[in-house]
Amino acid sequence: MKKNCILALILLLGTSHAFPIETDAQCENMNFKPFFAIYGNNKVSAISAGRGYTGIAALGNISVTNLNPASLQINDNAQAYYEYGTKNETVIHENTNYEHDLAIFRTGACYGAAYKINDQLQIGMIYSKISSHKADMGMVHNYDTSGIVYEAFDLWEKVAHSVFSIPVSYQISDQYRIGIGLDSHIYHANTSRACLNYIDEYENFKGEIDFVLFRPKIGAIANFGENFSIGATFVAPTEKRIKEKVCWEEICYDRNSFPLEFGFGTQYKFSNIPLNVLADYAYTNEAINVEFKDRHTFNFGIESSIASFMQLRAGYSFESDIRELDYLEADGYEFWGNTHSYEMNFITAGASVKWKGTTWDLSVMNSGVLSDLDQTYLKLGCTLDLESN
Repeated sequence: MKKNCILALILLLGTSHAFPIETDAQCENMNFKPFFAIYGNNKVSAISAGRGYTGIAALGNISVTNLNPASLQINDNAQAYYEYGTKNETVIHENTNYEHDLAIFRTGACYGAAYKINDQLQIGMIYSKISSHKADMGMVHNYDTSGIVYEAFDLWEKVAHSVFSIPVSYQISDQYRIGIGLDSHIYHANTSRACLNYIDEYENFKGEIDFVLFRPKIGAIANFGENFSIGATFVAPTEKRIKEKVCWEEICYDRNSFPLEFGFGTQYKFSNIPLNVLADYAYTNEAINVEFKDRHTFNFGIESSIASFMQLRAGYSFESDIRELDYLEADGYEFWGNTHSYEMNFITAGASVKWKGTTWDLSVMNSGVLSDLDQTYLKLGCTLDLESN
């Protein structure tokens, strides 16, 4: 998977001790390609997660603006929000002979606040850890002349992707609402790698990457009567030349591509029973990278108010396997060489309870029943509603 590009990069580092300058790598950075996206995605928003990760056509608190910035709708003058999410550790196979242990790195927390300027215009601020993982890439050893290990190096990567967003929602009329998320994407990675030096011994190299991309998200919601609404979102593609600090060097990679994203959703509210039905579709142009196929996500959810202080939710979410299994490396070998299926089928459940000016949201998502990979998310969110005197 990543080994050929990483090997070439580290061999370059291992022969450059005499000139501590910026070095060009003849490949894209691999840490911010979606190799581990099926695990890394933190599914931020306890409300959305409980109903199949739907909500593109729904209104709600500051947390649901991660799906659609036009969704922001608060009942009081202002609100504050906090969410904590966790997920299990798991194993992902790179090919039939090699696997990666994946663990939590910087858990999926979310902090936000929103303010109602008037009945038409609302604005918020939200910081979300939308993706993160730690991947164990194995271990290498150095041996003495007797074949005894005298030195060992762990190989790993720790990658985090956060978003600081300013969502703005404006109600044009009773039928139409538009929104924009002024999203600054914050990327961070730490890496530990190794390569053989001129005396055939491994040397360990530590790397660090930090960069920011501004990628605004636009959204809209249209209501057709009191019961039915549709919503849509769009994020434009972009590119970035990533730089990595490794020891005394700064490695400058070829440009990485960050894909186009599009979402469409519907919501239907029954008149005679307290039940909402939601369905979303999301498309991500992951095929912009030759190792991957486009991502297709289908989400379905239901939500019911069983009392004035309580809502119950359930749902289903499907994510397609984005690996391009027919892709071959330059030497003709299969890039993936893996027969495991990474289509993800999540069953979800959630609830919200109002208590003394706060709303508590709890949700769970699990793929183990219907998918080869057993992935579980647990989320707890709290909204504090603030009303002026």
